[in-house]
Amino acid sequence: MRQLQKNWWKILPFFLFFLGWTGVILFIILLVIYGISRFVPIDPKRGKFLTWLILIDCITIVIFFSKFFIHKIPLDASSWFDIVSNLLEGVCVIGIWKWKKIAVVGFIVVTTSEFILAGVQGYDSSQPWFVNFSGILFLVVWLGLWILAFKRNWSRFT
Repeated sequence: MRQLQKNWWKILPFFLFFLGWTGVILFIILLVIYGISRFVPIDPKRGKFLTWLILIDCITIVIFFSKFFIHKIPLDASSWFDIVSNLLEGVCVIGIWKWKKIAVVGFIVVTTSEFILAGVQGYDSSQPWFVNFSGILFLVVWLGLWILAFKRNWSRFT
């Protein structure tokens, strides 16, 4: 983590290239979350890494649901799937917080299905390959981080 604190600027071109200005905003949000997570009381058994991932996922779920209430988005079939999958993801995160193995499996299945459905949907883009590539890359990195956190703590899950 200290190496990330010293070399954070090296990651910025990656975010900018693959995600554009949204990536820069995401990078700034991650830096703010990292700053906040240093003050969150951490269970020594859980560790900072898993706590940080749970915090990020909870914030993204809150942002997702606030989008529906603030903007009053009309609900269609894909919106209902997003709502149900985010509710299931929230339940799985609570289960992960309580050290349940079934929550880990459920989280991986729900997250993978969200990305598969997002990849199947059509995009109005001049570079659809880039949208699919960046989505797959994000899935691999995101699930890779979670699996690394689960692997470190797997013996504690019941």
